[in-house]
Amino acid sequence: MGVGVDRSSAELAGARRRLGKDVPLVQGEAGRIPLSTACADAVICHLGLMLFSDLPRALADIGRLLRPGGTFAAIVEAPPAVPVPDSLECTWGEVLTDFWNSEFGRDLPDLPLDGRFEPAGLVELCRSVGAFSTGATVTDASVSLSLSPEDLWDRFLSGIYLVSALTERQKRRLRAMAITSFARRAAPDHIVSLHIPLNLLVARRSQPKAID
Repeated sequence: MGVGVDRSSAELAGARRRLGKDVPLVQGEAGRIPLSTACADAVICHLGLMLFSDLPRALADIGRLLRPGGTFAAIVEAPPAVPVPDSLECTWGEVLTDFWNSEFGRDLPDLPLDGRFEPAGLVELCRSVGAFSTGATVTDASVSLSLSPEDLWDRFLSGIYLVSALTERQKRRLRAMAITSFARRAAPDHIVSLHIPLNLLVARRSQPKAID
Protein backbone atom coordinates (compact mmCIF):
# COMPACT_ATOMS: atom_id res chain seq x y z
CA MET A 1 0.00 0.00 0.00
CA GLY A 2 1.35 3.40 -0.97
CA VAL A 3 0.97 6.62 1.02
CA GLY A 4 1.06 10.07 -0.59
CA VAL A 5 2.67 12.95 1.30
CA ASP A 6 2.63 16.66 0.49
CA ARG A 7 2.85 19.89 2.47
CA SER A 8 0.05 21.52 0.45
CA SER A 9 -3.58 20.86 1.27
CA ALA A 10 -4.48 21.95 -2.29
CA GLU A 11 -2.11 19.36 -3.77
CA LEU A 12 -3.54 16.67 -1.51
CA ALA A 13 -7.09 17.63 -2.50
CA GLY A 14 -6.15 17.30 -6.17
CA ALA A 15 -4.54 13.92 -5.49
CA ARG A 16 -7.68 12.79 -3.67
CA ARG A 17 -9.81 13.67 -6.70
CA ARG A 18 -7.50 11.71 -9.00
CA LEU A 19 -6.86 8.69 -6.77
CA GLY A 20 -10.16 8.22 -4.99
CA LYS A 21 -10.67 7.41 -1.34
CA ASP A 22 -8.65 4.19 -1.07
CA VAL A 23 -5.12 5.68 -1.17
CA PRO A 24 -3.92 7.17 2.16
CA LEU A 25 -2.79 10.81 1.88
CA VAL A 26 -0.89 12.63 4.62
CA GLN A 27 -0.01 16.31 5.00
CA GLY A 28 3.57 16.80 6.16
CA GLU A 29 6.79 18.75 5.73
CA ALA A 30 10.01 17.34 4.32
CA GLY A 31 12.18 16.56 7.33
CA ARG A 32 9.16 16.08 9.62
CA ILE A 33 7.06 13.49 7.80
CA PRO A 34 4.41 12.16 10.23
CA LEU A 35 4.95 8.47 9.53
CA SER A 36 6.56 5.82 11.70
CA THR A 37 10.21 4.78 11.51
CA ALA A 38 11.09 1.91 9.14
CA CYS A 39 7.57 1.85 7.70
CA ALA A 40 8.46 1.82 3.99
CA ASP A 41 10.24 -0.40 1.50
CA ALA A 42 10.57 2.49 -0.95
CA VAL A 43 10.23 6.27 -0.97
CA ILE A 44 9.70 8.07 -4.28
CA CYS A 45 10.13 11.83 -4.67
CA HIS A 46 9.03 13.37 -7.95
CA LEU A 47 10.51 16.81 -8.65
CA GLY A 48 10.49 17.68 -4.96
CA LEU A 49 14.12 17.80 -3.79
CA MET A 50 14.61 21.22 -5.39
CA LEU A 51 11.83 22.61 -3.17
CA PHE A 52 13.19 21.37 0.18
CA SER A 53 14.66 24.14 2.32
CA ASP A 54 16.89 21.76 4.33
CA LEU A 55 18.04 18.94 2.06
CA PRO A 56 20.20 17.00 4.59
CA ARG A 57 17.37 17.02 7.13
CA ALA A 58 14.86 15.91 4.50
CA LEU A 59 17.10 13.07 3.31
CA ALA A 60 17.76 11.95 6.89
CA ASP A 61 14.02 11.78 7.52
CA ILE A 62 13.50 9.80 4.31
CA GLY A 63 16.19 7.40 5.55
CA ARG A 64 14.30 7.10 8.83
CA LEU A 65 11.16 6.00 6.99
CA LEU A 66 12.94 3.26 5.03
CA ARG A 67 13.46 -0.25 6.25
CA PRO A 68 17.05 -1.55 6.00
CA GLY A 69 17.82 -2.17 2.33
CA GLY A 70 14.88 -0.01 1.24
CA THR A 71 15.14 2.19 -1.84
CA PHE A 72 14.92 5.96 -2.22
CA ALA A 73 14.33 7.15 -5.78
CA ALA A 74 13.98 10.78 -6.87
CA ILE A 75 13.43 12.53 -10.16
CA VAL A 76 15.33 15.81 -9.97
CA GLU A 77 15.42 18.72 -12.37
CA ALA A 78 18.97 19.05 -13.67
CA PRO A 79 20.82 22.37 -13.40
CA PRO A 80 20.07 24.21 -16.64
CA ALA A 81 22.59 24.44 -19.42
CA VAL A 82 23.12 27.72 -21.26
CA PRO A 83 19.67 28.45 -22.70
CA VAL A 84 19.26 28.50 -26.47
CA PRO A 85 17.73 31.80 -27.58
CA ASP A 86 14.22 31.46 -29.06
CA SER A 87 13.94 27.85 -27.86
CA LEU A 88 10.68 26.60 -26.40
CA GLU A 89 12.43 26.27 -23.02
CA CYS A 90 13.23 30.00 -23.10
CA THR A 91 9.71 30.79 -24.26
CA TRP A 92 8.19 28.86 -21.33
CA GLY A 93 10.48 30.68 -18.91
CA GLU A 94 9.46 34.04 -20.35
CA VAL A 95 5.75 33.16 -20.17
CA LEU A 96 6.06 32.08 -16.53
CA THR A 97 8.01 35.21 -15.61
CA ASP A 98 5.53 37.55 -17.33
CA PHE A 99 2.58 35.76 -15.73
CA TRP A 100 4.12 35.81 -12.26
CA ASN A 101 5.01 39.50 -12.42
CA SER A 102 1.57 40.54 -13.67
CA GLU A 103 -0.40 38.20 -11.39
CA PHE A 104 1.55 38.57 -8.14
CA GLY A 105 3.59 41.75 -8.59
CA ARG A 106 6.87 40.01 -7.85
CA ASP A 107 9.55 37.96 -9.56
CA LEU A 108 9.14 34.24 -10.13
CA PRO A 109 10.95 32.36 -7.32
CA ASP A 110 14.15 30.69 -8.48
CA LEU A 111 14.75 27.02 -7.84
CA PRO A 112 18.11 26.48 -6.08
CA LEU A 113 19.56 24.37 -8.90
CA ASP A 114 23.17 24.69 -7.80
CA GLY A 115 26.00 22.16 -7.74
CA ARG A 116 24.15 19.98 -5.23
CA PHE A 117 21.88 18.90 -8.08
CA GLU A 118 24.67 17.89 -10.41
CA PRO A 119 25.11 14.08 -10.39
CA ALA A 120 28.22 14.22 -8.18
CA GLY A 121 26.48 16.61 -5.79
CA LEU A 122 23.45 14.33 -5.42
CA VAL A 123 25.68 11.33 -4.67
CA GLU A 124 27.60 13.36 -2.08
CA LEU A 125 24.36 14.51 -0.45
CA CYS A 126 23.31 10.89 0.05
CA ARG A 127 26.77 9.91 1.26
CA SER A 128 26.72 12.69 3.84
CA VAL A 129 23.49 11.32 5.33
CA GLY A 130 24.42 8.33 7.43
CA ALA A 131 21.17 6.51 6.69
CA PHE A 132 22.23 5.68 3.14
CA SER A 133 24.83 3.17 2.09
CA THR A 134 27.56 4.15 -0.35
CA GLY A 135 26.91 3.68 -4.03
CA ALA A 136 24.02 6.05 -4.77
CA THR A 137 23.59 6.34 -8.53
CA VAL A 138 22.43 9.15 -10.79
CA THR A 139 21.33 8.52 -14.37
CA ASP A 140 19.97 10.76 -17.07
CA ALA A 141 16.16 10.71 -17.16
CA SER A 142 15.62 13.69 -19.48
CA VAL A 143 12.38 13.88 -21.42
CA SER A 144 11.84 15.22 -24.93
CA LEU A 145 8.28 15.97 -25.97
CA SER A 146 6.86 16.75 -29.41
CA LEU A 147 3.21 17.74 -29.08
CA SER A 148 0.73 20.37 -30.09
CA PRO A 149 0.81 23.47 -27.83
CA GLU A 150 -2.54 22.42 -26.33
CA ASP A 151 -1.40 18.86 -25.59
CA LEU A 152 1.92 20.07 -24.19
CA TRP A 153 0.03 22.13 -21.65
CA ASP A 154 -2.74 19.65 -20.85
CA ARG A 155 -0.55 16.53 -20.62
CA PHE A 156 2.58 17.96 -19.00
CA LEU A 157 2.91 21.61 -18.00
CA SER A 158 -0.46 21.78 -16.21
CA GLY A 159 0.81 19.27 -13.64
CA ILE A 160 4.04 20.94 -12.54
CA TYR A 161 4.16 22.19 -8.98
CA LEU A 162 4.07 25.94 -9.64
CA VAL A 163 1.05 25.55 -11.90
CA SER A 164 -0.94 23.05 -9.86
CA ALA A 165 -0.92 25.41 -6.87
CA LEU A 166 -2.66 28.19 -8.83
CA THR A 167 -6.37 28.96 -8.75
CA GLU A 168 -8.51 27.76 -11.66
CA ARG A 169 -8.75 31.32 -13.00
CA GLN A 170 -4.97 31.69 -12.87
CA LYS A 171 -4.46 28.33 -14.57
CA ARG A 172 -6.79 29.32 -17.41
CA ARG A 173 -4.93 32.59 -17.90
CA LEU A 174 -1.49 30.98 -17.84
CA ARG A 175 -2.68 28.24 -20.22
CA ALA A 176 -3.87 30.85 -22.72
CA MET A 177 -0.57 32.77 -22.47
CA ALA A 178 1.49 29.60 -22.90
CA ILE A 179 -0.46 28.18 -25.83
CA THR A 180 -0.40 31.51 -27.66
CA SER A 181 3.37 31.83 -27.24
CA PHE A 182 4.05 28.17 -28.11
CA ALA A 183 1.90 28.38 -31.26
CA ARG A 184 4.11 31.17 -32.62
CA ARG A 185 7.05 28.73 -32.54
CA ALA A 186 5.19 25.67 -33.81
CA ALA A 187 6.20 23.86 -36.97
CA PRO A 188 3.82 23.91 -39.96
CA ASP A 189 2.17 20.74 -38.57
CA HIS A 190 1.36 22.65 -35.32
CA ILE A 191 3.91 20.62 -33.32
CA VAL A 192 6.38 22.04 -30.80
CA SER A 193 9.31 20.26 -29.15
CA LEU A 194 10.43 20.70 -25.54
CA HIS A 195 13.44 19.13 -23.80
CA ILE A 196 13.35 18.78 -20.00
CA PRO A 197 16.71 17.89 -18.41
CA LEU A 198 16.11 15.47 -15.52
CA ASN A 199 18.19 13.13 -13.37
CA LEU A 200 17.14 9.94 -11.59
CA LEU A 201 18.75 9.49 -8.17
CA VAL A 202 18.61 6.04 -6.53
CA ALA A 203 20.00 5.31 -3.04
CA ARG A 204 19.53 2.43 -0.61
CA ARG A 205 19.00 2.44 3.13
CA SER A 206 22.03 1.02 4.93
CA GLN A 207 21.78 -2.47 6.33
CA PRO A 208 22.50 -2.80 10.06
CA LYS A 209 26.07 -3.84 10.75
CA ALA A 210 26.51 -7.43 11.81
CA ILE A 211 27.66 -7.95 15.40
CA ASP A 212 30.57 -10.41 15.75
